[in-house]
Amino acid sequence: ELDVHPGDVIEVPGLLDLSSLWQIYGLDRPALKDRTFVPATHPAFAERETPKSIFATLREGDVLVHHPYYSFSTSVQRFIEQAAADPNVLAIKQTLYRTSGDSPIVRALIDAAEAGKQVVALVEIKARFDEQ
Repeated sequence: ELDVHPGDVIEVPGLLDLSSLWQIYGLDRPALKDRTFVPATHPAFAERETPKSIFATLREGDVLVHHPYYSFSTSVQRFIEQAAADPNVLAIKQTLYRTSGDSPIVRALIDAAEAGKQVVALVEIKARFDEQ
């Protein structure tokens, strides 16, 4: 049905390890690689002459931020940082997935807790059994 010949098929026991493909990517052949993708800032969060807080923007209406196309740092990260610094915010509660100790989100949550805000974070330590 697929017109595949037996000589075109390689049978391997178990799972196929594709990690060796990083060696091909590591070759110095820039013409064969796509340009690095740079996420855009959502138009609702774009800096203006007089920057407006994310809270003010959200009061005007909902904003759908689709990652990775829109920048995480100019949307979610900035939102958490502003919430941590805003005296009217009493608590921040969120789930963190695959974060690191030097994450700006973690830093903002620590700052919020040190400022007396209630901070609760559910952190996924390991996504799968085979991750480090």
